[in-house]
Amino acid sequence: VLGGNVGARVGVRAEEARQPEIVEREAHHERHQAGARRRVDAAQDPLDVVRELDVGIDDTPVRAGFVKLATETGPTPAETPIHRAGARAAVTTGATIGLHCTRADALRGVLDTFEEEGLDFGQLVWAHAQFSTLDDNLEIAYRGATISLDGLSVDPDDEVLRRIERFFDEGLGDRLVVSTDASVIVNPPDRQYERDNTYVHRKFQAKLVERFGERTIEQLLRGNVFRAYARRR
Repeated sequence: VLGGNVGARVGVRAEEARQPEIVEREAHHERHQAGARRRVDAAQDPLDVVRELDVGIDDTPVRAGFVKLATETGPTPAETPIHRAGARAAVTTGATIGLHCTRADALRGVLDTFEEEGLDFGQLVWAHAQFSTLDDNLEIAYRGATISLDGLSVDPDDEVLRRIERFFDEGLGDRLVVSTDASVIVNPPDRQYERDNTYVHRKFQAKLVERFGERTIEQLLRGNVFRAYARRR
């Protein structure tokens, strides 16, 4: 994730002779933090982000599929250069930006940076948009972004369906994706949160068909996803 808190130093060094496992855990954490700092430094250079999108990540041929950025309470001085680099890379490559942000007021600050860099908001997916109001969702969708309602299996289905219906009523049905935001593997395991990554197809899909008809399956669960994350060039 580019942006957001890189991570906090955790743990207190214990006396080595008494608790060697804690010392090793901290040493591992220090190595991880050093790597994270290097990644953040690199993330501020759009050429590094472009290389990961067009050539490969690190020394591998595996290319990034999109740019993921984040903010929590609004862009900080440390985050803004990363947001700017991500936007420049997206403009250069045509890649999508997936923006982790739960608050519309925080999002608007990042959008100002994106506009300055000439980003087409059709390349933006606002992740975790369900934490903001429906009016906020519609406002950003009208600006061209795709809205991701990704709390399925924990959020009330009726509320998600209400938002979907409003998007269709507003002619914005192509600006919406839904998911559970569920991870298959989380490391460390205690960071796992309660989600069910089978919920969409096991339960929610039937509710979509019942309320909106079969056409919504192709649009919401396939077409919109491909469109939102496709490379523009």
